[in-house]
Amino acid sequence: GSGGDQTTMALVLGGLKWRSVTVGAMQVCGATMEGGGFCWGYGDKGQLGHAVNDVTRYAPFSIAGDTLWQDFSAGRKSTCGISAADTSFCWGDNTYGALGDGTADDTALPVEMLVTSVTGNFRQITSGDQTRCGVTNADELFCWGRNTEGSVGNNSSGTNHFEPKQVMTD
Repeated sequence: GSGGDQTTMALVLGGLKWRSVTVGAMQVCGATMEGGGFCWGYGDKGQLGHAVNDVTRYAPFSIAGDTLWQDFSAGRKSTCGISAADTSFCWGDNTYGALGDGTADDTALPVEMLVTSVTGNFRQITSGDQTRCGVTNADELFCWGRNTEGSVGNNSSGTNHFEPKQVMTD
């Protein structure tokens, strides 16, 4: 494909059947009905999961590894996915902890999230700019990442969280 803007709807190349899709700031990722994971767009921080940074893909390209996927959630410059085995992975920019792996290290490969405080696995993850939240199989809500204005929801502000924290209520 070319790098130009598309002003009309276009069929995604490859003839694949899709289970889910997510659109981030500069990337798109989707899971096929067979569990394949694909991302495309701009990947300056590894948010495409292709094991390299500073790459642009104009068509779906397989995410590195042999994981079978069911869903994705793309943020500003990072992406998270839930595998068919209900394990959560994230990759890309981790400046504010959006990968939830307990570090501030960027990665261009899917890394398993640090879920020691989580009951069960995540059944849904949603992404904001640099904050993420997930609902567990036990129906609990956790958030992580940038917490400048208290968006992690654990009654704190100004401290970024590099692993999931349970959301508190008044």
